[in-house]
Parts: sequence; C-alpha cells; structure tokens
Amino acid sequence: MTAEPLPALRALSARALSDLARGLKSDHIAADASSFLIRHIAPGVSETAAIELCSLLATGLAPEHAALLVGAIAAERLSPARSVLELVTSGPDAVGGTRDTGVALRELFASAERRVLVVGFAVHQGREIFAVLAQRMRQLPDLMIRLCLDVRRAPGDMTRRDALLRRFAERFMRQEWPGPRMPELFYDPRSLAGYGPRASLHAKCVVVDGVKAFIGSANLTEAAQLRNIEIGLMLTDNLIANAVERHVEALIMAGHLKALPLDH
Repeated sequence: MTAEPLPALRALSARALSDLARGLKSDHIAADASSFLIRHIAPGVSETAAIELCSLLATGLAPEHAALLVGAIAAERLSPARSVLELVTSGPDAVGGTRDTGVALRELFASAERRVLVVGFAVHQGREIFAVLAQRMRQLPDLMIRLCLDVRRAPGDMTRRDALLRRFAERFMRQEWPGPRMPELFYDPRSLAGYGPRASLHAKCVVVDGVKAFIGSANLTEAAQLRNIEIGLMLTDNLIANAVERHVEALIMAGHLKALPLDH
C-alpha cells in the first residue's frame, strides 16, 4: 500500500515539530545542516526524522519553506480529527432511517482515490460486490487494493495446503473478481491447519484512503448483504482508519498474514 509521505516527521511530537520549525526560521538549521546538528538544535527529533529533513533540504527546498511544511504538520497534529459515525444495517429495517450495508459499501468503494484495505470477509458472489472497486481500479491506475480474506479448510478436508490455496486463487479470479487488474491478496495460514484447532480471519472491516472505514458483522455474500440481520458502523475518522491499517500492516510484516499470488 502507498505510505503517507514523511512518516518519521509526521510521527514527531508537537513540541519537536515546533523546535524544528523555529530552528529553520532562525537559520540555525541551514540547507546543508547535518542530521546531528538538527538533533542538537531539536533534541526531540528522531534520527530518521532528521534524515528525512536533510533529504528535503538536499533537494533544494529552502529552510524557510521547510519551516512552513513542518509547521503545517504540527498544525495537522494539533487540530482535532473530524469524526462522522453512521449506522448501516442489513435485513429488516424496523426503525427506519438506516442505510443498507451493500449500498454503503459500494459508495465507500466508489469514493476510493489512493488505497483500499478489505479485511476478513467471506466472499461469495463477489463479482457483484466488487464491481465498483474493480471499476475504480480501471479509472485510477495508481489505486492500490489489498484484500485480506478468510481462506479456510472445510471440516474433514485433508487436501494439501498448496492445493487449497491454488483452488481458492483460481475460484477468486474466475468467479469473484470482475476486473482485469488483480488486487493484492493475503490470508491467515493458521486457518488451513490440517490437525487441531484452527484460527479464522473473522474481522470484517474496510478502510479507504486512511480516512473512511466500515466495521461490522456482514460478510461479502448475498445472504449477508440482502437477507441476514447485520449491523455495522461507517466511520469518517482518520485516527481509527489509520489504526486499523497499521494493525493489519503489522500482522503482514510479522508473517501472521501471508501473500497469496494471483497469476493470470
């Protein structure tokens, strides 16, 4: 997935960012400043952040302009995140006024501009559910889609793991994904254990562009979207959305979720 720019600078405290901006404005941090000097002037700055700043200055960015950039990052850190919460449901709408889960997910997919993370769903009849997402991939060549799906072994099925994964990948490409460009696909290898208790990738959430998120109970199946009683929350909250992305990224980096290549 595409990372946010300047991650080390963005991770600094408001105090460290303020010290950096002050040093840049006062000419204590010049265009040729070393990371050591930057950390001496602003002790709260990490080595990685100092190197990021050095790289910016080395491209020709003037210190006064770098000060404006650092100040903008600090203002972003201090400003409260705008949060919007909406209830979405599937099944009978006894109260009225709630949005349908399928409609909400399609609108969420249609709003994607940079990246989409889909985690934990069982998928059946995915061609209809993923149609909007595949269309966005055709419209936006740089759009990155990552699916972490529940790939499991049926009770009593002792098929080799590689064969199960190949069968899932073939079914996904043939029956579930409607576009020519394939997303990234990940699975939990513990769900394919041949003996003993198995884990399940049971979380059900979607994150779009690190800002919008859906967290709920409904799978990406016809029954869950149209018939079952399901409840979910649609969030516009960058703090929660980013926290979900970071958690999943950490699971991938630690090897708890494995990539499943999709070969044409």
